[in-house]
Amino acid sequence: MISLSLSRNAALAAATLLLLAAGARAAYQEKFMIGIDNNTQSEFEQENGSAAHYYYEDGDYTSVGGANWTGGQEILNNGAPGDPGFPRALTSSFTQFHIYFQLTAAEAAQFQPIRLSFDLLGLKANTTHDVEASFNGAAPFWSAQGVAANTHFEPETRAGVAGLQAGVNRLTFRRTGGALADGSAWIQFDYVRLETDIERTLIESFAADDPIQRPGKSTTLRWRLLEPVESLSISPDVGALDGSVLDGTASVTPAAAATYTLTAERDGIVRTQVVQVQVTDWDLLWVAGTGDLANAEFSPPGQADADYFFAGDFSADGGPILASDEPLIDPDPATGFPGEVSDTAPEIRIHFIVPPEQATPLGRYRFTIGLSALTGPGGVSDHSLQASLNGHVFSEVAGIAQPGIASAEIAGIAGDVRAGANVLVLRRTGGAPPPPRSSTLPSPNSCSAPRAGDFIRRRRPDPRDQNDPLDRR
Repeated sequence: MISLSLSRNAALAAATLLLLAAGARAAYQEKFMIGIDNNTQSEFEQENGSAAHYYYEDGDYTSVGGANWTGGQEILNNGAPGDPGFPRALTSSFTQFHIYFQLTAAEAAQFQPIRLSFDLLGLKANTTHDVEASFNGAAPFWSAQGVAANTHFEPETRAGVAGLQAGVNRLTFRRTGGALADGSAWIQFDYVRLETDIERTLIESFAADDPIQRPGKSTTLRWRLLEPVESLSISPDVGALDGSVLDGTASVTPAAAATYTLTAERDGIVRTQVVQVQVTDWDLLWVAGTGDLANAEFSPPGQADADYFFAGDFSADGGPILASDEPLIDPDPATGFPGEVSDTAPEIRIHFIVPPEQATPLGRYRFTIGLSALTGPGGVSDHSLQASLNGHVFSEVAGIAQPGIASAEIAGIAGDVRAGANVLVLRRTGGAPPPPRSSTLPSPNSCSAPRAGDFIRRRRPDPRDQNDPLDRR
């Protein structure tokens, strides 16, 4: 037997996966914007020693290497070379400058998100640049090597990680190296923007390892906290958790589709994130054979070609138009389902039609095959088999030496499933027969398929066990 099945409610499952792809996002608000996002640096001062320190707002910045500034936001361009202002570039001789600004306690809290945005442009021809950014003399929170073209950067970090503090702060840009041209190099700035977030999100992520489950099967919920919390729980089924552990897991076995809610609380702030887990069965797309670990219903060796067609229009790929499935066994060698793969006839190509509603971009499929009569010149041999869908190999197994039913659940190849004609290829790629006996069978190594190769809807129970030789998830 060979079969192919599609996860039931595939469209709903796909929507669930898309939903889960979105994590918690910071609610950024602009702290400062220096310059204009206009793909030019014309509003800035020519770089010079007097422009190495730029003050965005008043403050006593002596503790972070600046001055006690009382002049409000400094002008960007004083109109004459050598004057203070915001420097337009980093160069091989002007390698760093500083921006001074202030943060509130809420903005500088240890786990609060920070986002820096800037464009680098106007490089001297044939130069490259290694650039880094840091706060208050701490280790750089961002760096880039070999910048060789106009580039937008948008690094994100956490205030505590980057060394920010409540009150006065200093942002430093530094050119640390790169290739020169004729002894010099420069790279210019279009604008610099800093954004902060005063909302405490508490939860960084919450997800399920596998959000599509079979009845009776379990999946693992995983979460990451941004900071320890006073209260942490998951409902339903899980209950209270240890809020001091930033990374946690819990196993759940939903009987039906379920929405799990992670709730974190600290200092009167409550945050939640949700995960949906679908519980679905399988819908059969097609099956060839009876699953009885015999292959009498298939064509004997040499009495069928390697291509088997289910009903449908395959003319676009040079195939036939069939009102009904080819017979599994037929005296005509141009039709029929070949009952084995061997070293002399290593491939079976199964052609089938998938309706548009079942060719879902994030669908999940199960391929099931029954194997029997594994033979070779010295008796039983082992076999290496490969299965592919529309050219995408989804299973490769070596050393198959025992008859049985095997299956592989395939998530992530749905993009290879087409609305219309598809082809699944089962190929024997090798194997090792046992040492020949004094009396040998004059036959090739072969692996019979007592109905192999279907994408099937799976019923119960779900055969996801470790003895399944095709399961390579």
